[in-house]
Formats: sequence, C-alpha cells, structure tokens
Amino acid sequence: MEKLKKETLINIIIFILFAVLTFVVGIHHEPWADEAQAWLIARDCTIPEMIVHILKYEGHPILWFAILRFLNFLHFPYSSLFVAAWGAVCAGVYLILFKSKLPLIIKYLFPFSYFIFYQSAVVARNHSLVFPFLAVIAVFYRKRLEHPYIYSLLLVLTASISAYSFVIAFVLLCFFIVDIIRKKSCSLKSLIPPVLVIASMVLTALYLIKPADYNYSFGINLMRLNPFRILYIVTRGYFNTPPISLILLVQMLLTIFLYICSAKTFCKTKCQLVFFSITNLILAFAVTALVCKPWHAAYFIITLIFTCWIITGEHENETYPFKQNKCFYILLAFILLVHINWSWKCSVFDMKNNYSASKDAAEFIKENNLQGKEIYGMGYKTVALQPYFSTNLYKNYQNKAYWQWNKAFYREQEAVNLQDKQVIIMDMQAYDSYFPKLITKLQEHYNTYFFNGSLFAKGKSEEEESFMLLIQK
Repeated sequence: MEKLKKETLINIIIFILFAVLTFVVGIHHEPWADEAQAWLIARDCTIPEMIVHILKYEGHPILWFAILRFLNFLHFPYSSLFVAAWGAVCAGVYLILFKSKLPLIIKYLFPFSYFIFYQSAVVARNHSLVFPFLAVIAVFYRKRLEHPYIYSLLLVLTASISAYSFVIAFVLLCFFIVDIIRKKSCSLKSLIPPVLVIASMVLTALYLIKPADYNYSFGINLMRLNPFRILYIVTRGYFNTPPISLILLVQMLLTIFLYICSAKTFCKTKCQLVFFSITNLILAFAVTALVCKPWHAAYFIITLIFTCWIITGEHENETYPFKQNKCFYILLAFILLVHINWSWKCSVFDMKNNYSASKDAAEFIKENNLQGKEIYGMGYKTVALQPYFSTNLYKNYQNKAYWQWNKAFYREQEAVNLQDKQVIIMDMQAYDSYFPKLITKLQEHYNTYFFNGSLFAKGKSEEEESFMLLIQK
C-alpha cells in the first residue's frame, strides 16, 4: 500500500512537471507554415468543402481540421494554437502514467522524449493526436469485445488523424475482426462494428486520393521497399542517422536489437508476438513507401511503446524486473535519454529564437501599415504569415489565404512578374531555389528587410523558415 502511494505521488509530480514545462515552451513557440496551413483551411472552409475539394491536396484526413474548425468557431486565438495539441498530449501522458502497467523506465522517460514532449505537445499538427488516441485505445483494448462500438469509434477517429495512423488503425481492425471471428458467439450482428469501420476507412481513402492536377508526385512508392531502406527509415525514428558509415551500421544494429529485446521482454505468447511484429512491421512498410520527414519518424517509437502497452495490459500480475531484462532497459534508457536531449535542445532554441519568423514579419507589416498595399507572397512558407491577418494578405493567392497545391496555382506563381510590385514577401527557401539573380536586380529599387527563423528537429536545425521583405522605394 505504501509503495502504491509513493508511485502515485511520483506519477503526479511527473505529470505536473510535463504539463508545466511543455506549456512554458509552447508559449514561446511560433507556429510554422504547416501549422498555419491547417489553421487557414479550417478557418476559411466548411467541413464539406474540405472533404470534397481540399484534403485530397493536403494528404491528411479530417479530424485535425475539424478540431481547428471548432476552435475557430470559439474564436480561439491563433497565437495559442499549441494549447490544442498540448491538452491532448497531456491526456495521453496522464493515461500512460496512471493507467498503464508499463515498466517505470518507460512511464517516466518516454513522456519527455522528443516526439512526445516537443514534436507533439508544442508543435501543433495532426500528428500530435496520434499518441493520445493510441493511449486511449491501449487503455480500452481489453474491453474491445465487450464494447465493440466504442472500440470501433476509436479506430475510426485514429484513422482520421493521418495516413500513418490510418495504417495503424487498419492493422488493429484486422486483429479486431480475427478476435470477433474466434469468439464462440460470433454472428453477423457482431461484425457490424468492424464493417462500419471499414466503410469509414474506405470513405477516408476516397477523399484522400491525389487528383490529376496535384503539383507534386508524392504518393505510395513500393519501389522504396527494400530491406536496407526500411531499416534505415526505422532507424531515423531513434537516432540522427548520418550518411552510410560505421556509425549508421551500429545504429541500425541497435534498432534491430531494440525490437528483439522488446519482443522478448513483453511477448509471452505466439499471438502477442504476431501482434507486436505485424503492427510495427506494416507501419515500417507504410512510412518507407510514403514520405518520411523527421516528424513522421515519431510513429515508430510511439507504435513500439503502444504495442508493448497493449501486451502488458493482458498480464495482470506480470512484472518486468531489471535483472531479467537488462539489455532491454539499458538500450531503451539510452535511446530515451538521446531523445530527451533533443527535447532540451529544441525547447531551449524555441524559447530563445524564432522557430518561424512569420510572427515578426507579420508584426512589421502591421506596424508599417503595409497590409493595404499590393503584397505578393512568394514560396509556400509565406502562408505562415496569413493567420495573423483576418483576410488574405497576398495578391497572388487567388483570393484564398491558404496555399494551393494544384498545377494551375503553381503556374500562376511562376508567371508573376516581380518588377514594380509594391511589396514582396519571399520565403528564403524559395529565394535560394529560384530568385537570387532577380532579387539582386530588384534590390536597387527596394528596401530589403530580413526575418530569421529555423525549424529545429531532433536537436538540430532541419530547415529554414526565414523571410525576405522587399518594399518599393
């Protein structure tokens, strides 16, 4: 009893520490282009418009946009956007601390790892919902056959977060159907919940099909699925992977060893081993076949912990002592400490510097009363300034505040003649790629201002989110 009280007290302290630290970092965070894009779509489009016209270009299901739509309805301030993600992730952390039977090393270190502490709780994107929803599923998992409709709703919502969570939900659905069929009292009526989930997933897949006029070639590429590439992509979820070298080889071997040790530690039956292996393996296939940005790598460690969580829930009195699982605990602690170091570096950077320079640039525009002039926003990341204004800021955005990914929109951007424009805002990535010679010519006739920002990911600068502002003399 005394031990239980002590553990509860530690859980409370860990939870409060997590909530306070992430909130403090979130206050200092400037939303970047992807955060702004989702906010603008939710602000300016109805749910039917999103489903029919918009989300097929975005590649993300509806749930996050629907949440942002509701926040806009409540007049929730854009400057506090992180609170939406922060609240959801705090709920997930509460569940893993108070409702899971995972070893203490996971319960106490995992919440402070980079993908939970910073990338989910501070950077407000649809990916922030993955851990909270999987946490709810893990807690509810043992009752899935008793309450099939509630479990089915959880699968539908999880599939509506992102393409990768869609894959996880699909795998869980397959195991759910097997469980129902294996149940002695199985009937056609008992198959109604999974059929409803299938119908919802089909609808989601249909409205996410890339249109013919999509400007990029992103999509499923099965040619990427060779064993070395799959292992490399999974390794990115746990380490900062260097070019091919001895260090990379060691990292890959440690990643393999982590999964082997996890399976050996938690899987007590063949069914559990199958569940653990298939869920993690299919996710690895999906992420490799699609696009893997640094923030997408979060799915690997989250899914690993999630599958272990579900398995531990099936063992009421099972313990996982250090002496019997030394290799697992040492390796996992090492990886989580690396991730906590990333959390620290990213948080310190975000508090001292601009994650995105969009807020500073927007304030400069307001202070100098430029919003009434003809402003041209060149490059996708200029969308990050738009939420700081109530209407579309840019002449070349086709009267819409959000960026459009169709070929016609890109052709119009390429056709813009920047000479003699009153105000030009350019993201520095676009500048580096397309405009250096042109800007050199224009600078004779323009006053030039720079606003610096940098997206920090996994403890280092990942890409620039800086802006150049040119005002005609």
